[in-house]
Amino acid sequence: MKNTRNVLILAWALIGISCVNQIEEEIQVSNVPISFVSHMETTTRATDSAFEKGDKVGLFAMLNGTQVTGSRYIDNLCLECSDNATMYPEETVFYPEGDNTLDFVSYYPYQENGIPKKGSQMQITVQTDQSNDKNRSLSDFLVAKKEGVEKSNNSVELTYQHQLAKIKVKLVPQGTENVDDMLAADPFITLVGFNTQAVYNFVDGTISDLSVPASILSYGKWSKSDEDALEGKEFIVIPQTIDSSKQYFTLEWNGKIYTCLIEEDELVANTEYTITIRVEEKQNQTLTGVISSITAWQNKEAAESDGNYEIDAIHTASLSFATSDIYRVWRNGAVVAEVCKEYLSADNIHSRAIVVYPVDADGTTDLQDGTVLRLLDGTGNVHGGTVQWDTDSNKLTYTPGSSAIIETFYVGADGQIVFEKPEETSAINISSYVLRDLRGGEMVEYPIVKIATQYWMKEDLRATAYKDGTELTERITLGQGAGYLTSEDGAIFYNKEAIEGGDLLPHQDWKLPNNEEWKKLIAYVNNKPALITADLWKGLSNSSAAFTATNETGLSVLSSGLYGNSGKHMNSGIAAAYFIGADSNDGLADNAILIMGSKDEISTAGSNVSSSTRLSLGLSIRCIKK
Repeated sequence: MKNTRNVLILAWALIGISCVNQIEEEIQVSNVPISFVSHMETTTRATDSAFEKGDKVGLFAMLNGTQVTGSRYIDNLCLECSDNATMYPEETVFYPEGDNTLDFVSYYPYQENGIPKKGSQMQITVQTDQSNDKNRSLSDFLVAKKEGVEKSNNSVELTYQHQLAKIKVKLVPQGTENVDDMLAADPFITLVGFNTQAVYNFVDGTISDLSVPASILSYGKWSKSDEDALEGKEFIVIPQTIDSSKQYFTLEWNGKIYTCLIEEDELVANTEYTITIRVEEKQNQTLTGVISSITAWQNKEAAESDGNYEIDAIHTASLSFATSDIYRVWRNGAVVAEVCKEYLSADNIHSRAIVVYPVDADGTTDLQDGTVLRLLDGTGNVHGGTVQWDTDSNKLTYTPGSSAIIETFYVGADGQIVFEKPEETSAINISSYVLRDLRGGEMVEYPIVKIATQYWMKEDLRATAYKDGTELTERITLGQGAGYLTSEDGAIFYNKEAIEGGDLLPHQDWKLPNNEEWKKLIAYVNNKPALITADLWKGLSNSSAAFTATNETGLSVLSSGLYGNSGKHMNSGIAAAYFIGADSNDGLADNAILIMGSKDEISTAGSNVSSSTRLSLGLSIRCIKK
């Protein structure tokens, strides 16, 4: 509903002469129904200047002069907005008989417990994930009051005021940065350390007992402004005093995370602030504070601060995993931890999770000592479990946890991961772990995903030249020599001659997975293609139902098909096909990985890849870390 006014009509019916809440024996109910018009000043609503379908408000009414702490004529009545802008009550209510007037108090969003009897306070909460419409609306908190309302057939107008604050963000590129490149990179911004719970007093409108500091995910999408800046991201927050040592932005941009200071200030209710962050990508991966300013509606002068700010904590909510499914945490130039978004599968667990592992001094990830920061498919106090991997069998031993989401972890002075802030912490950096492919003077970055004990490219190879820069020939069909082929949707396939003709793979530490390595992956996902595929794929005939694709592992295989022995691109009945490396890591195996439309499984079928008597197939390449 997008109207600036919503009519709240309480449907009426006679309910005799009993008291609505039995507040006084002599107070009787009239036959005049109460109707309301709600009004919200523009910009006070988090989503718009109007209620929407399904929104619920709570309503209290007291005899004039009686506080909400006293007897209530209407006690926490729930009204819900319908399609036609009418607010329907859960029960019918009427004015009191006689000359009694009413004082009304209404609030949004509705809470079933309301305000305790003889009390005036209610706990309010802003959602930590405000990235969707529902949670953003639930983070809003509005209050309306109207006193001395006489019995009348006219509607009572309730004007709602925002009791929280809104923070909007503007990113201004500096130096050689380009706003269009920034928009394409879609920086991921998080508000860290803001209190998300408090107590609101309906008598005097004060907010107290602020608690539960957490990281808050933003609402909205970046867009380019007329000033060549990015804007469109915003947060709803409880009014509070900003402590720049504990409360700040984190900005993930091109796989690096930056800390953005906020000038210390007092955020007040019903006020919108704009934070301007001047950004320039640093090459040394150092987390630094950047200039920021706050501007309020009340013509407040902008304040600026600069200077570096060293980070000693990693906030789980600040990690978008948009660039890669793995982050590396650096201390004094060395990697000390790895944070992975991965799929955990064992007898007692099947869930996506965010897991942190320590990294040894020699750069080896300690897969025997993982801690689950968050189970992405679990709710309640189920986080904090331990993860131990058998690198030979590729199997998981999982010990369930019983804690809330681990929002923050630290690196102690000794370089160890700890979950309570120690007396002495280490300054750390964090950046996405990607596979950098340098060839021909250009660099391509491939995201990486950890599946059990294996590290895979999250995307298919798309190189069109060898590592020394020698260009590969684009072929129209097979059997014409080394080269690559391109499908209608841009997928790239290679023939065996291309692989055998030069150094095609992206890095010396990465290779074509052999049969044993593919078998480990297939066994871990229980031969279910859905766990590794990212889009639906059809069976052999047009009438076949599409197989599911849930992609829990994050391997993100797309149904790109292959180039068959006929030399033509085939994407009917075959989702994807990959080369398999020889066991010696030199050359190709005589078979290939096929995800076929004849049955919902992954097969290592004969494919004539190395046959000297028949044409090679055009297949995709996906590499694994040695």
